[in-house]
Amino acid sequence: MKKKIENLSMQTQLTVVILSVIVLAFGIILYSGYSGQARSFAEEYTSSTQTILEMDVANLDQYIQGLRIFCVQPCLNVSVYNSLLKRKPLSSSEISDIKQEIQSSYHSRTDIRSYSITAMNQDLCFERNAGVGGQHILSTPVKDTEISRPYIACGSNDKYEYLAPPDSEDVFFRYYHYLIRLRNREPVSLSYVDVDTTQLRLLMKNHQDYGQILCLYNSDGELLYSSSEDIRNQEEKEKKQLFGLHSDVENVNIGGISYLALRRTSEETGIVLLSLLPKSAWDDRARDFLLPLVMQIAVITICLIIIVTLMIRMITIPLKSLSYQMGKMGEGDFSPTAFGGGCKETCALTESYNDMAAHINELIETNYISSINEKNSRLQALEAQLNPHFLYNTLQAIATEALLADCQEIYDMIVSLSANLRYTIKGGELVRLQEELDYVDRYILLQKTRLGGRLEVTKKINPKVNLAVIPKISIQMLVENAIIHGMPENGAVLHIIIRVCMENNRLLISVYDDGKGILPEKVKELNDIFSGKSADTGNSIGLPNLASRLKILYQGEAGLFLESQGDQFTEVKMELPIRKRENENV
Repeated sequence: MKKKIENLSMQTQLTVVILSVIVLAFGIILYSGYSGQARSFAEEYTSSTQTILEMDVANLDQYIQGLRIFCVQPCLNVSVYNSLLKRKPLSSSEISDIKQEIQSSYHSRTDIRSYSITAMNQDLCFERNAGVGGQHILSTPVKDTEISRPYIACGSNDKYEYLAPPDSEDVFFRYYHYLIRLRNREPVSLSYVDVDTTQLRLLMKNHQDYGQILCLYNSDGELLYSSSEDIRNQEEKEKKQLFGLHSDVENVNIGGISYLALRRTSEETGIVLLSLLPKSAWDDRARDFLLPLVMQIAVITICLIIIVTLMIRMITIPLKSLSYQMGKMGEGDFSPTAFGGGCKETCALTESYNDMAAHINELIETNYISSINEKNSRLQALEAQLNPHFLYNTLQAIATEALLADCQEIYDMIVSLSANLRYTIKGGELVRLQEELDYVDRYILLQKTRLGGRLEVTKKINPKVNLAVIPKISIQMLVENAIIHGMPENGAVLHIIIRVCMENNRLLISVYDDGKGILPEKVKELNDIFSGKSADTGNSIGLPNLASRLKILYQGEAGLFLESQGDQFTEVKMELPIRKRENENV
């Protein structure tokens, strides 16, 4: 054997060796490329599908939230809500009101197939659907068997809702929701909405590639939708096996076919969205990759001999240049730039070095600029602290001069103004009620100096709430609003009454005046701004700003309300949850 090899020419030996290496490399590259492409596709699909499922779940949560708000709308109609609370038989006008509410609500959305409200106290169901005769609202007696399942499911849910599987192909799912009476948690009504497949079509747009199967489950594991008829026809036990996967990414077998299962569960509603990709799609995608890979390997094989002869020179010259430049960096010179060349690795190494040098130079400049900015910021902070104290000390000096000049009234005004200035620059958003009332007294003193006998203020304060904390400069803003907008133009006296009391463990603050009053349309506009139903137009500043502060400080637990009758009175009420400072009882 050795003699036979020795008898072969060098060209033959090199040809055999090179061909053997090429064939081996060709096979390794094909295998690794095929398996790597399949793995890459699986990872890419997993990542992108998980992102899409997360967005789909968020969209479904938002959609269900819209249905939840829709089902709560009868509470906004006082007459309808009161009718639902009644235990006595409803009159014809009350039934008509409920039907009218259902009719208007039904037409407020375009994705509803059926809408029903069951009055629990009447055992009566009002229904509007899109079927035959659907333009009329039917009121029929209710059987316990018809509502027992959704009633129990809604009761066990913290949002009192339940998503039920559809009963027809043109319905995506049925949404149940019941209203309760907050006082005794007693159910008032049970509503359901059949939604059409509009949202489903939007959902399926992102899941139509590679033969994917999409499944949607409610929080109880009931299948609401599946794009696979085989899964829809399975037994309930088999359907719930997919719902009860151990992880969000898992391999499953359905009917002898292997799938990659990706799951996303909503923390808001508990719904589960499941995407199933058949593993055969991986093989198809990898096979599509083989042909261009073979062509690339053929080109590489042809160029291999030429590349090997030039490889050493292509590598060493750029490395020598890079080594010289690194020596310059060691001497502290970051400005020169190394020029790459040769193979991809040396180009990438040179580019990384250039990026590193530029980044180090940038960090040095940034550190220098940051040091200067830090000094400027400290100077500005010191100036911001000195300016209010300078003004306060100046007022104190003027007050002393007024007292020495026996100008008691001017002295009292400056002392009040100085105390109020200190109060306003004091840190913190919340203050004791008594501190705010003292601030209001000083403000009224300044206003009485200007208005004289035209202003009379009365306070009715429950002493039990003096230690409660409220937003700073809140009562003063209400008093200021009453003086500015309520002062009569005929020179009459403006009477203001400040009331503070506690009711149902909440703090009630009101400022009443008998001034000019406010037009009804302006009252409605302001109340809508306070409640968030409309945006602030910018025409009013004080009270809308106070309402915004209350929303931020109390996260929706506080409220501002306005009531007025022209030329008679205006009253602004502020309702707050009672809060206290540590070691204080209210």
